[in-house]
Amino acid sequence: MTIEQLRKMLQDASKRVHEAADVVLALPQDAPDEKRHAAVSSLTDAETEANRCRDNLNTAEAAQRARDAFKISDEPAQAGEKIVDLDEQRERAAGGDRDTRIDGFTGEARVGLGMDVFVRMSNREARGGTGHFGEFCHKLVSDPTYRNERKRLAGAQEKRVLAEGTTSAGGALVPPQYVQDILDLARAQAVAFKAGVQMRQTNTNLVYLPSLTAGATAAWVAENGAVTPTDQTFAQPSLSVSKLMAGTKSSNELVNDSDPMVGEIIRNDLAAAIALKLDLGIFEGTGTSPEIRGIANTSGVTTQNLGANGAALTIDNLLDGMYALNAVNITDYESWAMVAHPRVLNGLRKIKDTTGNYILAAAGGTNAPTVAPSVLGLPIYLSSQLSIARTVGTGVTNTNVYFGRFSDAIAMMNGPFTLDVTNDGADATNSGFWSDQLWFRAKQRVGFLVRRPYAFNVITGVL
Repeated sequence: MTIEQLRKMLQDASKRVHEAADVVLALPQDAPDEKRHAAVSSLTDAETEANRCRDNLNTAEAAQRARDAFKISDEPAQAGEKIVDLDEQRERAAGGDRDTRIDGFTGEARVGLGMDVFVRMSNREARGGTGHFGEFCHKLVSDPTYRNERKRLAGAQEKRVLAEGTTSAGGALVPPQYVQDILDLARAQAVAFKAGVQMRQTNTNLVYLPSLTAGATAAWVAENGAVTPTDQTFAQPSLSVSKLMAGTKSSNELVNDSDPMVGEIIRNDLAAAIALKLDLGIFEGTGTSPEIRGIANTSGVTTQNLGANGAALTIDNLLDGMYALNAVNITDYESWAMVAHPRVLNGLRKIKDTTGNYILAAAGGTNAPTVAPSVLGLPIYLSSQLSIARTVGTGVTNTNVYFGRFSDAIAMMNGPFTLDVTNDGADATNSGFWSDQLWFRAKQRVGFLVRRPYAFNVITGVL
């Protein structure tokens, strides 16, 4: 199979990975487990196939580079190409009766054999010559009769290495190699949905979510007495769908000639940019149109301020926050989570008792062997996106810590994530058509709402 065919197979496999990933992302929150498992299984199979294609392509390209560098022929030996066994010649000179047949040099032996070595063997320069390539290689590195050949080949290799550093001495003939992978950025992590924020779909730009804000009351009533009826109180908080976008321009030459394919790199990077911007907005969005309003700026969320100018977070602060949720009947701890900047967890890990022992080293603490770090039994998710430059009084390096029942927050997606590509894009200074460019545009329409603000506690002024 040719390298071009392998590249086409990799492109097709990568396309199937993206299609499978889109199916997973489009699953509604309440999708059946069997459907979710099937989608994830399809994505895993597609990724496995893409990795296999990538490995095959890398192997084929490496083999091609080796053939080009050492002038290796893929063609079988011709019928007239022979090699003579020198031991046989000696026996014949001594009058021996050994079979004087000369074996033909087979195509199997020649495949993968450098032409310079092959010529030596054909011209009887290889001492103790053999018609089998594997046997020849073994003799070449171990047999004492090949000492001169080893020296000659080593000298030739040494000259090539010494010369390739100078362009005029042959370095121009040594091509550079670029690894066919790209090292991605060490990005911040999107954590809101991991913490439990719900994701649902909508097909409009304004969504109302009716809620019960006060219930009826009961009373003790004497015999024949009448109960005083009470009414429930309802509200309908709403969210508006906003639009997140990101874009990149690229020359058609780069798109067509790049390896790895720059189009796939751009797609993944724009998708990550959209996801991270949404994640930050869920926590710290200002609510000033068109930005969504995040948890920190939602009315009704309980807060703790650690002082006029901020202070270091303590275990007592966390316990006070947990009590604030308990006081409004948010008691299902297994549904809680905590989100903070990595600096916060680093500070908690360093808290010691009076004897110098780390407080959180016990079971359930941050040093316990859990899949994700936890504090006081609550999973903690880290995001380096969260601001550590909030101003509180004279303090300018403060941050927030968020914890609560994140399933009481909801993100409404209007349509799937889309990536549009065009060569007809234009702005005030440039035209994709006349500049022979491709313009990439990523888009996601989304709204966000905290349905039960009292299910969250935000600790502010954390140094």
